[in-house]
Formats: sequence, structure tokens, C-alpha cells
Amino acid sequence: MLYSLMPDDLSIGYEIEERDKAWYISEGLLRIYERLGKPEVDISSPTFWLMIDQIVLVWHKLFPKEVADWEHDRAIDLAVERSISESAKSGFARMGAYPPTLFRLLKGFYPDIPLSKRPFQRQFFNRYPLFRTTKYRI
Repeated sequence: MLYSLMPDDLSIGYEIEERDKAWYISEGLLRIYERLGKPEVDISSPTFWLMIDQIVLVWHKLFPKEVADWEHDRAIDLAVERSISESAKSGFARMGAYPPTLFRLLKGFYPDIPLSKRPFQRQFFNRYPLFRTTKYRI
């Protein structure tokens, strides 16, 4: 369960205007980052994952259209997914994917985050099943 560490003075109960999104994201996440002690990229650190929780939560709250589109597209992809043997024949299988805005948030905040490395992907996609693109365990 994700919960917000966003300071009360930054919480807004309506859709944020386009011009305010960059400020809200950067200021709010920077405050959280400092409050958590500026965690480094370490996939075994609970504090690092708490920061990733906050980034995902901010994405989820600030980009509801992208979230809805992502969930819709993912449901379609899972419905027409190939079997493991068909995927193995083609030599391509992928555990999950990152929505464009979330990808930019993660890379903007942690430029050296290992998004394409298997250990990170296993933890990330298990922690956030919304981003899994397969029904199977890989």
C-alpha cells in the first residue's frame, strides 16, 4: 500500500494545471528526498524503495489520464498475450514496461537507476504489478 509523504501545503484535490506540474513534482519530491536522507540507488535499501513509492504515487495522482490509458492498454495486452513457448521461439520475453512520464520521473530523479537490469526489474514489477506486461513468472 502506497502512502504519501507529500507535505500538506503541496497537496491539491483537483487536476493540476500543466504549468504547475513541473513545480509540484520537483518541489514535492525534493522535499521528500531530503526528508528521507537523500537515498542513493540501492535496490536492497528500504529507504530507496520508499522514495520510488513516492515517485510512483506522484505519477499516479498527477497523470490520471496516462494511468487510465496505461491500465486499458495493459488489459488488452494481457488478453492477447502469447504463451511462454511462443515467446521463447521468438527469443523475446519482457517482464514489464514503464509509462513514458513515469520513466522520465525516475530517470530525472535517479539518472543512474538500473531500469533495464533484471534484479531491479524483478523487484519493481513485483512491487508494482500495474507495470507487469505478462501473466507469467519470468
